[in-house]
Amino acid sequence: VADEVRNLATKSQEAAKSTSDLIKASVEAVKQGSGIADETAESLLATVEQIRSVTGSVNEISEASERQAVSISQVSEGISQIAEVVQTNSATSEQTAASSEELSAQAQLLSELVDKFQLKS
Repeated sequence: VADEVRNLATKSQEAAKSTSDLIKASVEAVKQGSGIADETAESLLATVEQIRSVTGSVNEISEASERQAVSISQVSEGISQIAEVVQTNSATSEQTAASSEELSAQAQLLSELVDKFQLKS
């Protein structure tokens, strides 16, 4: 009976040691898993910050694009106004040239008429 008790005690001690080893291995695995989870959380936080930064940059680009579109529209409107002024100036120049020709012809006619008159001295 004493041998049986010793055998049971030995087996119980071995089982306890095996259980202890398993618990130690499990604790170590949990520590490693916790470390990996912490690293993953840090990486995710860094990713979120980078996404915020990229989002800010995209918003700035969008705002700059809107400002450029407004500026381009204003430049286009200015060019249209300049084109209208040039067209008006061109028409005015044509009218002025026609008026000059008419005035020149009338001056020539007047000169011919004046030449026909003779003053008595």
